Amino acid sequence: MYKIILILLVFIPFQVFSADLDTTVTEAFELYSVSNYAEAAPMFEEAYYMAKKNSAKDISSRFRTSLYAGLSYRGIGEYAQAKAWFLVSLALAEKVQDLYDIPTLIAYVAESARLAGDIQEAEKYYTKALMYEDLTDKDKAVLYYGLAETNRLAGQFHLSKDNCDKSLDYATGLKLHKILSSCDIIYGEYYRTHKDYAKAMFHFSRAADTSRARKYSDILVPALNGMGLTSEALHRPDAAREYFEQSFFVAVENGAIDNTDIIYKKIMDYMPEKGSFKYQGDKSYELAGLEFLDDDTSLLLYNLSALYYRLGSRYVELYTAAEAGYNLAENLSNSDMAAEFIYDMALSLYHAKEYEECAARSEEAVSRLKSTDKRDLLSDAYYIQAESYYNLGYYKQAYSSMNKAISYSKLADHERLYKRLNEIKAKADK
Repeated sequence: MYKIILILLVFIPFQVFSADLDTTVTEAFELYSVSNYAEAAPMFEEAYYMAKKNSAKDISSRFRTSLYAGLSYRGIGEYAQAKAWFLVSLALAEKVQDLYDIPTLIAYVAESARLAGDIQEAEKYYTKALMYEDLTDKDKAVLYYGLAETNRLAGQFHLSKDNCDKSLDYATGLKLHKILSSCDIIYGEYYRTHKDYAKAMFHFSRAADTSRARKYSDILVPALNGMGLTSEALHRPDAAREYFEQSFFVAVENGAIDNTDIIYKKIMDYMPEKGSFKYQGDKSYELAGLEFLDDDTSLLLYNLSALYYRLGSRYVELYTAAEAGYNLAENLSNSDMAAEFIYDMALSLYHAKEYEECAARSEEAVSRLKSTDKRDLLSDAYYIQAESYYNLGYYKQAYSSMNKAISYSKLADHERLYKRLNEIKAKADK
């Protein structure tokens, strides 16, 4: 019987052709045994070509090294490379009877093709594997699930749902929790795209609950995103933002940062003008300092942290987050974010009644914000500059800055700002 889920690493007798080959293979397996796939992969490649050169007829040696090269590349997420080596292994195994489970190798090729984004190849090999006889129910459950994921990536949600139906038929009674939760994501996508939002939310929520309990971060992120998108369709912006926030934090904590910029934009789309966001601010600031993050992701987190603190009127924490974000933005030459961070620092200083320093910071903020599209922040920067000058006794400068604040402000703010402008003018006239 074929066992596709629990891959038994068959130790095929390996004939040593040379001391160099023996050493290379031994070192490669030592690295593989401790999950050092990045260093093991090129060594297995080298061993394969050494075996091929020394004795092309020794198929078992070439098969073994090509198989583990594929497994190593799969271990580091280099799926295109993994697929190429699994295809080499498959071609060799088809030449020698009982060398290895053929459906297992085909499943490896299909999975690698899917994860590399080669949808047509993935569908071809999943279908080919399912044609074999004597597959166990577990094998079929895994293969139909892989086919479901392939069709989901292709946007074929109806076919994807049908594949999951078949997968779960074979999974009945088996403890394939990850497939069950992953199919909930697929069902959720199917119902969301068909505007049956109640069923969509049910499946996304169940996937989220199960993945939290079992620590499946790779399922929790799309589950929360699905809940966010469903809330978005239901015109529930606060709920949508909260789900996207949770998804963003989980993705960052688990190093799944490929799509964090997309989730970040969703959070920004539904950010209110004020609120109590201490937890989110603290969480974003904490995550921004993780050593394994790339600078761009850290910058997004500092920006979120500063925004949360600003909306929550937590001005002491705001300065710390803004200063860290500004330094990183400068290093990355991100002038737009640097301008916003400077504004946040000025705002923090204003509320701390550090008027002299605030006036200087707000001047820099104004200069930088003029080259961005953030008119609301530019108006606010002029406003806190005017108030700082006023508190320092520089009434003419305050009057000039307030006039500029009005010129960049929203119409709804004009009455309030003109009233303050007249108060400043009265003081200046004296």
